[in-house]
Amino acid sequence: MVSHSHAGMHPGVHVGEEPSWTTQSRVHHAAAAERLGFSFEGIFRQHWVYNDRNRDTAWYSMVDTEWAATCHAFEEWLDPSNFDNRGVQRIRLRGAMRQIASGPG
Repeated sequence: MVSHSHAGMHPGVHVGEEPSWTTQSRVHHAAAAERLGFSFEGIFRQHWVYNDRNRDTAWYSMVDTEWAATCHAFEEWLDPSNFDNRGVQRIRLRGAMRQIASGPG
């Protein structure tokens, strides 16, 4: 079972009242955050210095009600019945997220 506490085990993901994801402002990071159900919150400009260069930090989050639906999508996606005997997924995470978003029916 996926829980919101699992997110805290990964660098850049912070769990308190709401899970949040911080990353450098890069397109592939944004795509990953959004694919996992996070919403873009904003950018802290010149948030930190690395290798003598200013870096921006992009913030993504989800509120508790969004996490409940996202968690359910992860559970559906990770369910063993979603994988064939070669370990290939039948429904991609994006599809599981859409199914949850569209509701029953």
